[in-house]
Amino acid sequence: MPQIASLHIYPVKSLRGIAVEEATVERRGLAHDRRFMIVDETGGFMTQRSLPRMAQVAVAIEGERLFFDWHGAQASAPLLGEGPALTVRVWSSEVEAIHVSGADDLLSEALQTPCRLVRMPDSSIRPTPTEWSQEGDHVSFADGFPVLLANAASVRDLSERAGQEIPMARFRPNIVIEGAEPWAEDEMATVRIGELTFRNAKPCIRCSVTTLDQETGESRGPEPLATLAKFRRIEKGVALGSNLIPDAEGTLRVGDRVQSE
Repeated sequence: MPQIASLHIYPVKSLRGIAVEEATVERRGLAHDRRFMIVDETGGFMTQRSLPRMAQVAVAIEGERLFFDWHGAQASAPLLGEGPALTVRVWSSEVEAIHVSGADDLLSEALQTPCRLVRMPDSSIRPTPTEWSQEGDHVSFADGFPVLLANAASVRDLSERAGQEIPMARFRPNIVIEGAEPWAEDEMATVRIGELTFRNAKPCIRCSVTTLDQETGESRGPEPLATLAKFRRIEKGVALGSNLIPDAEGTLRVGDRVQSE
């Protein structure tokens, strides 16, 4: 039976992730996943798509603080920091956020452009795309959905087709499963892990971030997008992984069994 091989959170959208042994599932995603975001001077979201250097900034959570490390330069900000309220933009969504001080200078230096760190408070509700959602579904600063599941067997199959190893990190998943057939995630209408149930909303359309080294931000060429385009083209792009929406809150642990319907 498939099981969870690894769990990952990305406290700040488009910065480095953190591998964890267990994670609390909230309605908007895993706890601490993409609850922070970096915005430009107009409030627009910033990602590796236009700023690959974001991959160079490591993040850690210790106690009640969020720590940043960029080539040895460090800064921190409170996990529940308060500050001025502002409206920020994520794709077509306008979201109420809080400007959290403490790391702006380091991040602006690392990214070589003025920027601000913002936090999504619990009171801020950003609905998931209505076409694939139910009433009340909402999400953090992730691109569109609360949880991203990736199948290790699918990435291995992709690597074989591409003739080179494609690291799982490039797909920035929350849940990585082992023990399933390649691309079995496409057929998982419902994913059940322990007492938790997730709806498989839609496949995840992949972007240029998958071509970047997730430690340096350097481009590694056209893969995996070039190979995905040969056999995984759907909608207006290419797909790998499944966007999940949780139906309740609970806890996930590495080693948990994964069932599907």
